[in-house]
Amino acid sequence: MSDGTKRTAVYWNDLNRSVSERVENALASEASNPDSLIWSLRQLEEMARRECDRRDTIQVLVSGRRLLGDRSTVGISNGPFSLT
Repeated sequence: MSDGTKRTAVYWNDLNRSVSERVENALASEASNPDSLIWSLRQLEEMARRECDRRDTIQVLVSGRRLLGDRSTVGISNGPFSLT
């Protein structure tokens, strides 16, 4: 976060669960346009790569984007998982 506060483990667990549900719902809906969800997942991945020390959170975000058809690379050069 830009205000210097640290996100808790509960936050990251909730994020994992929320992202999984949103991706599953998008995949189940034939009328769904995943572009806005993909954009949101990219933003969350950038934040997680900077702030999160949990590899599983990065994986949930990357996998969600891939399942929705996004093959782009999101890169942050200064986080704990910047090279994953």
